[in-house]
Amino acid sequence: MPTYRVPVLVWQDHGGGYCACAVEPWLGGEQGVGVADTASDALGQGKNYLNWRYKQERWLDAPDLLDTEVIHLTVQVRPQYAQGDRVYPCDEPIDVRVPCVCGRQRSGLRVCSIPTLDIAFHYHGSDESKRLIAEKVRHGLSGLTPRELSRRLPPPSVRLAEVSVRVVRRDEVKWEPDLPTLRVIAEPIGQAAFRKRFTAAWQREAELADLTHRLGKEKAHVALVGDHGVGKSTLLVAAVRALERKTPTDSTEETGTVAYRHRHWWTSAARLIAGMKYLGQWEERLEEAIAELSQIGGVLCVENLLDLVLHGGAEATDSLAAFMLPYLQSGELRLVGEATPDEMNACRRLLPGLADVLQVLEVPRLDPASARQALRQLAASGSQETKIAMAEQGVAEVYRLFERFQPYQAMPGRAAALVRKLFDKARGDGRTNITVTDVVARFVRETGLPERLLHDDQPLLVEDLFKQFTGEVIGQDEACRAAAELIATFKAGMNNPTRPIGSMLFCGPTGVGKTEMAKVVSRYLFGAGETCGDAIPITPGSYVFNSSGYTDDYDDYGGTCGTSLTGAGPDVVYTIDVPPGSTLTVDMNGLPSWDEVLVISSGCPDVTGGCRDWADSPPATVTNGTAGTVKAYIVADGWSAGAAGEFSLDVTLAP
Repeated sequence: MPTYRVPVLVWQDHGGGYCACAVEPWLGGEQGVGVADTASDALGQGKNYLNWRYKQERWLDAPDLLDTEVIHLTVQVRPQYAQGDRVYPCDEPIDVRVPCVCGRQRSGLRVCSIPTLDIAFHYHGSDESKRLIAEKVRHGLSGLTPRELSRRLPPPSVRLAEVSVRVVRRDEVKWEPDLPTLRVIAEPIGQAAFRKRFTAAWQREAELADLTHRLGKEKAHVALVGDHGVGKSTLLVAAVRALERKTPTDSTEETGTVAYRHRHWWTSAARLIAGMKYLGQWEERLEEAIAELSQIGGVLCVENLLDLVLHGGAEATDSLAAFMLPYLQSGELRLVGEATPDEMNACRRLLPGLADVLQVLEVPRLDPASARQALRQLAASGSQETKIAMAEQGVAEVYRLFERFQPYQAMPGRAAALVRKLFDKARGDGRTNITVTDVVARFVRETGLPERLLHDDQPLLVEDLFKQFTGEVIGQDEACRAAAELIATFKAGMNNPTRPIGSMLFCGPTGVGKTEMAKVVSRYLFGAGETCGDAIPITPGSYVFNSSGYTDDYDDYGGTCGTSLTGAGPDVVYTIDVPPGSTLTVDMNGLPSWDEVLVISSGCPDVTGGCRDWADSPPATVTNGTAGTVKAYIVADGWSAGAAGEFSLDVTLAP
């Protein structure tokens, strides 16, 4: 990015103000005059104008005026009056003192510029310069009346200055190519909106350096192979970011491609064939995308390699991957894909040619120490970005919960996603710290596991579980006890962490409770975070319900109720369909302590409807202003832990 030194003439007018204008006529002119109360401000305006000109008109050449000097020349000018076709010259001429800037171009041609009069011309030699200047000034001021000429009297002071202008060269301009097909089927990984979905590739320095080398120097086709959650996508995004930080000449060696920064495009097999109904449509689309990628030296990045082999046709030989294979072998297309070890083996079996052109980069699971450190780094990054503190105990609790209750999930994976959600939730609530309690509550919501199951210091007795199960499934004591013993074993940590916690086969004739027994067990193990998923369907009418036996697991409040919805009592959720243009009205009475009613129009648990805070508040309402039916949710939440019992709901729908 070069810096140009542009000569500028600065003069003071008779009113005390200052003007500044570039000497070279093709850079200055009337539109390029800076006007201000001080000389420095006028120069600043002139500099801003020149920066704008070079940014808008990138084809402009560099300043070409050397050895500039200011000379003052007195020229006699005869003003005149005109009336119709008649001209009346004044009796005596007026001496006009003109400041002129003279210099030469690199070619040797002489230039004279008079910015105060907006006059400029070229000439050869310097012997006749004064005569030529006088003639040009007389010609430029001819036909003026004495009043008009008075406006062009010489300024009290004149000086020559320079301003610095930083210019983007034409060959440095980031050209935005026309990529109509590619923009439909893929997203540029390098864009900020895409990168924000991912964290940094913590504890993956070696793999990151390896992948960056393969993509940047070797120009290889790469298969990232690792278990779900090890961070394959995060690693790819980090490598792309490292490559795109370099200049185009450093990041590519291809010839015949444009210097376009975003070369790596993220897509999936489903996006490649979406909307393609007829024979040959997706093949034509893919050919266009390959041509556009070739134009920019781009790389197609797919989130699942096996999907490329399985989609596109009835057989692997008719698939998307089979269609791409000749382009990959010839180098017309570059590909990066992700797969688990089992998926990579399936690709080798179904389409060996695809596996042959791919370099496999294995992304192993992090060891426990590295996984903990990655979570610490993620928490530190989140704290720095949001100014929200997360203690070491909170990070340790995240690791413990996932290691203990989801050992089949690779680190950091879902653990990192949970940490990010914790920061988002704390920022939304306006809190300044994240506690261990927050970690446990979010884990309960994410997994559905009951909180009592997560605390090692809280015992879980078989008899307590047996009593709870027999209260829900009548007459099946043997099945209830087997389920209770299985869950108690899991709670004690005596199960094999690498295998399912148990396998149960309920046998019996129809109607004895087999399905209900399975529901009871699954609801106990995974139902704590599914308040909205277990919503009770209702229709307009009057109802009497009982909140006893429900838990306080509906905690993501927002909308019009704000922070008042922090009730610790049981939550009961209902769902109802609201037709287009209809208004849903809900009234509630009867909880022993107070309660809230939420009407959620666009989903659960996100509150976007109305609420009522007190018994004498008007009913909660929400109107469906869309063209389709909306599923609304009604949440009855007790204010305190003891707020459980019977309550009534009056639900009406009005057009």
